[in-house]
Amino acid sequence: MVLALLSALCWGLFDLARKFLSGSAPPGVLAFAILVGQVPLFATMVWWEGSMAIDGAYWLPGLSNILLNSIANVLFLHALQVGHYGTSLPMLGLTPVLAALQFALTSGNPISSSELFGGLLVVGGAGCLLLYGASNANRGVLQGCLTMGMVAALW
Repeated sequence: MVLALLSALCWGLFDLARKFLSGSAPPGVLAFAILVGQVPLFATMVWWEGSMAIDGAYWLPGLSNILLNSIANVLFLHALQVGHYGTSLPMLGLTPVLAALQFALTSGNPISSSELFGGLLVVGGAGCLLLYGASNANRGVLQGCLTMGMVAALW
């Protein structure tokens, strides 16, 4: 329980720092710094476990995942710079909806009516944010929403 609480605290502080730093550096530089900052943590985990054997079949999907997440991280930081938190960040609610849709399409398991209803509510909320962004005189609202929507699709 203590480890879970410490992890939550560290994640919250990291997320807060990432949002504050997004205005002070280009998104690509900040995303690279965040990635490099994680290396000591993962190196310590590998050292603690003793070894890290990676199956050859994992390299292509693993590297593809790294590439997509890297692009998403740069777009996330860009959306924080150009958009407004109140309209951009809620677009990340599309991530579980898109993940559920991808799972349903690739596994052949149908989406239940309650899952469909919940997904439609989330998509409807995202649509309202896009309409607000399109009607707002500030172009950054719409750009932030669209960019964060791309982040949700990549994550």
